[in-house]
Amino acid sequence: MSEIKCKHCTKNFDKDMHYCPYCRTPTQQQRELETAEIKKKFIRYFLILIVVCIFMVLWLPRNT
Repeated sequence: MSEIKCKHCTKNFDKDMHYCPYCRTPTQQQRELETAEIKKKFIRYFLILIVVCIFMVLWLPRNT
């Protein structure tokens, strides 16, 4: 069993845990996973926005 020290409360806990059991501070690996998920969501919503904008440009009537 390997232990790491919490950067917030300085207590030791198991390396396999994603959060400190004492103060609920996420570990560095958990923060990286959460950041990666946020980036994926942002890219997905941005692409949807671009597709909707292109659709609206092509669908709306033009004044000529």
